[in-house]
Amino acid sequence: LILHQNESCDFILGAAREIIGSARSAFSDVELAAAKADNTAKEASENAAAQMSSFSEEMQKQATKDQANLMEQVGKLVDGFMKKQSKAWSKSSKAVLGEVDRAGASMCDASGEILSVISNY
Repeated sequence: LILHQNESCDFILGAAREIIGSARSAFSDVELAAAKADNTAKEASENAAAQMSSFSEEMQKQATKDQANLMEQVGKLVDGFMKKQSKAWSKSSKAVLGEVDRAGASMCDASGEILSVISNY
């Protein structure tokens, strides 16, 4: 009977050791899975941060590009206006100079007539 009880205890003890070993193995697997999940989460977070940084840089580049395009368009508009205005000023200046020339010629004619009248007396 004692021998039988001893064998039963050995069997129970062996089974308990196997259960404990399996539990340790399962716990190690859980720890490993948790570490992998933690690493995956860190990588995802780093990737998201890198993507946000890249997106921000692209937005900044696009804004700079848009600003440069806008400045170029404004420059073209100003150039066009200045060319048109220059032509208008040129026409106005020519017209004014023509009037001054005519007025000068009229004054010369009037002076000549005045001198003619004076010299006839």
